[in-house]
Amino acid sequence: MITRIVKVDQDNPSSEAIKEGVTVLQDGGLVIFPTETVYGIGCNALSAESALRIFSVKKRPADNPLIVHISNMEMLHRIARNVPEIVERRWEEFWPGPLTIIFEASSIVPPEVTGGLSTVAVRMPSNILARSIIEQSGLPVAAPSANISTRPSITSSDYAIQEFNGSVDLIYDAGKCSLGLESTVIDIRGQKPLLLRAGSMNVEDISSIFGEVLVDDIARGIKYSERPVSPGTKYKHYSPVKPLALIQDKSLFKKIMTEYGNDGRFLFIGLDEMLNGGGKNKIFLGDSKNLKDAARNLFSSFREIDSSECTAAIIHEFPEEKEGLAIMNRVRKASSAVIRTQSDFNSFLESL
Repeated sequence: MITRIVKVDQDNPSSEAIKEGVTVLQDGGLVIFPTETVYGIGCNALSAESALRIFSVKKRPADNPLIVHISNMEMLHRIARNVPEIVERRWEEFWPGPLTIIFEASSIVPPEVTGGLSTVAVRMPSNILARSIIEQSGLPVAAPSANISTRPSITSSDYAIQEFNGSVDLIYDAGKCSLGLESTVIDIRGQKPLLLRAGSMNVEDISSIFGEVLVDDIARGIKYSERPVSPGTKYKHYSPVKPLALIQDKSLFKKIMTEYGNDGRFLFIGLDEMLNGGGKNKIFLGDSKNLKDAARNLFSSFREIDSSECTAAIIHEFPEEKEGLAIMNRVRKASSAVIRTQSDFNSFLESL
């Protein structure tokens, strides 16, 4: 198929550019557009046929639910039942923004969107282009991240065009996303909010609104859910094609980088202070004092692994506070090996 590529300023989109996306959505087509988190591949969330096209294009498992994006609270009440009072009262403190909440789904949301569940995941994006398309279409928009399943999420329109030109109806060429990590997902139907996926909104900020948030190993990326109510909790995700090794001990990371820094086989990824020193083939993610930069640059670094001449990449562990929790969730899921000792690294070397 022929994909229309529309150049647009995502912060100040023209009415013509917005209208093109609106028309595609209303006609049942697929649109790739930027949000503040990552690029999404969107369709009319009330159309089972359109949702099935997303699963086909992304090669996504059918039981992996889609997040539905809205532009106002009226849309929320159309697609969700029994909206908790705290959401009604305090929604402006977290929306528009990178927070997804699990609700009971209304009957108009097709099971193809919910993964066959009785719940629906909903968020209101802050990106002006995204929200304008949703608002003017009058439709809630189901939009998972715009990437082939298991591959790193896309934070730049260049990658979106490379990956989906010819398989969707429209791609907005709108540059880079401002945050670079997917939304945080919580379930507030229990006594305490449960973190299902760490993301661009910190647990600390969520707690200030909803109270203490429960964080388990699924949210940390250490284990997977057999029956997911949120994307990113069951299947392998975010992975480059080439091997990525997570080194848990920072002194071991430094030692390996010193010994193999000039070995053309390896690409080292990490915070600026961790990568200081000799060697080459490095991707500097940012300063440890501002993990937002590291979060913003993480997915692009995963994609650079595959475009580099290196055989494998090595990344160090991050502190799990604020943005670090979401970073480590993505790193664990993207890594093909976890290295705790020199012996582990030797085994990794032998596997290459």
